[in-house]
Amino acid sequence: MPELNDLRAGGYLPASFLDWEGHVAAVLFTFGCNLRCPWCHNGALVDGTAAPIPITEILDDVARRKTFLDGVVVSGGEPTAWDGLMPLLCRLAEMELPVKLDTNGTNPQLLRRVLGAGLVRHVALDVKAPFDEGLWEKLTGKPVDERTIKDSIATLRHYAPSYE
Repeated sequence: MPELNDLRAGGYLPASFLDWEGHVAAVLFTFGCNLRCPWCHNGALVDGTAAPIPITEILDDVARRKTFLDGVVVSGGEPTAWDGLMPLLCRLAEMELPVKLDTNGTNPQLLRRVLGAGLVRHVALDVKAPFDEGLWEKLTGKPVDERTIKDSIATLRHYAPSYE
């Protein structure tokens, strides 16, 4: 597992009123994604061309403004494809900040792990396509086992305190 000092994010919003309904949240954008959706508005995060921001700088800023924030949104790219997700979530838990995780649902094992550890309060799962044979690959640019998405949906229904 990487050390926090070695991690870089692809973007940061110090405050958002839109990314977690009813919350004032800082938003951290991770690098990388396992899909290649042609409509992606975060292409620079997916291909790694966004200017990297040290995670420690973001965490210092979040800590400084903690009393003004209701939580932190971890988005991407795809956070579950980013090596730094677990260390980041553990650090945010130490800071006693609630976390919303935005995900494409392709990693149900990691989703169960973060929910089981109580590291995420809310999950937004972006279902990219209807469950129709072959449609996912056409719309996401990569082969997707639709069973993993269904597994993630079932995981949220069973384990998540809150989800959409």
